[in-house]
Amino acid sequence: MKIIDFRLRPPFKDFLNEDMHLFRADDPFVTRFFKQNGFPIPESLKQQSMDLCLKEMEEVNIELAVCGARLGVSNDTLTELGEKYPQFKCVATYDVMNTEEGLNIIDKYIANGPLIGMAVETLLYDITYADDRIFPIYERMQELGKFVTLTTGAGGNTLELTKPEYIDKVARTFPNLNIIISHAGWPWVEQACWIAASRPNVYLMPDLYLCNAPGHQSFLSAVNYQLQDKVIYGSAYPYNNMVYAAKFALKYVRPEVQQKFMYDNAARILGLK
Repeated sequence: MKIIDFRLRPPFKDFLNEDMHLFRADDPFVTRFFKQNGFPIPESLKQQSMDLCLKEMEEVNIELAVCGARLGVSNDTLTELGEKYPQFKCVATYDVMNTEEGLNIIDKYIANGPLIGMAVETLLYDITYADDRIFPIYERMQELGKFVTLTTGAGGNTLELTKPEYIDKVARTFPNLNIIISHAGWPWVEQACWIAASRPNVYLMPDLYLCNAPGHQSFLSAVNYQLQDKVIYGSAYPYNNMVYAAKFALKYVRPEVQQKFMYDNAARILGLK
């Protein structure tokens, strides 16, 4: 089965910056994180190897990977990644406290460039996704017919600010904007599922939290039954082993909905179907 992995950040240029803490297999946080979650550390992470990353993608038939970034990875790096490796489609990023910068990035890299969406992340700040400063970004992306990814739950400084209800407000205000909730709202699992069930423009991507996390059973229930058309596969590599993640999904997702989860739902958002 061909797979679209909607959350995969490879060992390429800015991603290898030590401040990112992504590809440091000797970092105590990394080793502890993988051990606690039951994931084997991938060889491509240990060796910081793009060639091994591509081989691991091939091993589980990842045909296309969507790569987003946080601050610290430039949009020029994302553009270069997509140009050098056509199996990667990249999502722009910006500082959510700088609306003007975000609008300029949209015009340069999305409206008139190769990047396919916008990653909006409030986790570093004490604001929500319903903050007025972000609304011009949503509006412009809706005008362009492009999607945004909003990362919720894990990584936030304040649990209160990560509630999915703020994304529900965005979804209602911009009904023609496709919104992908990275981490699928974890730990607000059932609430996020309600939003995806109620708002046609909202999709869930459990990524890391599909595998072994508290609440992952609810995500599997959503994928297998009620929300089988609204959940997107992502491995969250390098915070997970992409081979382990794909095999986990294929083991626990019903065969009759695997195609939707692992490929079709993402392909529809990307305009491939």
